[in-house]
Amino acid sequence: MEITWYGYNCFGVKTKGGALVVDPYKNDVGLKLPNIKANVVILSDEENKSNNAEAVSDDPEILTWPGEYEVSGIAITAVEITDNKDGKKSPKKATIYSFDADGLKVCYISDFDIPIAEDLMENIGDVDILVVPVKGNLDEMHKTIEEIEPRMVIPVGYKTDGLKEEAGDLDAFLKKTGAAGAKTAEKFSVSTRSELPQEKTEFLILNPQNA
Repeated sequence: MEITWYGYNCFGVKTKGGALVVDPYKNDVGLKLPNIKANVVILSDEENKSNNAEAVSDDPEILTWPGEYEVSGIAITAVEITDNKDGKKSPKKATIYSFDADGLKVCYISDFDIPIAEDLMENIGDVDILVVPVKGNLDEMHKTIEEIEPRMVIPVGYKTDGLKEEAGDLDAFLKKTGAAGAKTAEKFSVSTRSELPQEKTEFLILNPQNA
């Protein structure tokens, strides 16, 4: 399995059987995507005007709804969570995604401003790699990471050179989570679960692979 961050909220997961891309964006965010091929595109916020599924080639299947799917050997589960404590007609929503392939489980939570109920947290299960969008409530991020106990955490969605959109602060995230000494890499590749940390959670900073 190989994980690549393309800048902003976009990242890709390549497996032995296929590939998926989450939240490809338009050039008007200030960044430019490279040429990307995938079997499936996931849009975590269907109403986001920066969505650009057309940027991904190979005629991918586009997923925008909660549910269970399987595409090119990748088992995908998307569970929607809502925050309606104020009784609003349009409550804030987020989605918890799980990608299972190559004997590994990748989890992505689209927004940390919405607390995750205890029973749903338990249903997430064992997570090998947690991809975290660095935006929203840092306290909730820290709490969630500690409860999930993934073997690896990869932050995305933070401010980088050229990005015009609002984004999180990587240094603040690393300080909050106690990961200031995290290593950096161009991409993250792993073949088996045994290659991941077994007794602790490690953080890895990926350099954005935008064009």
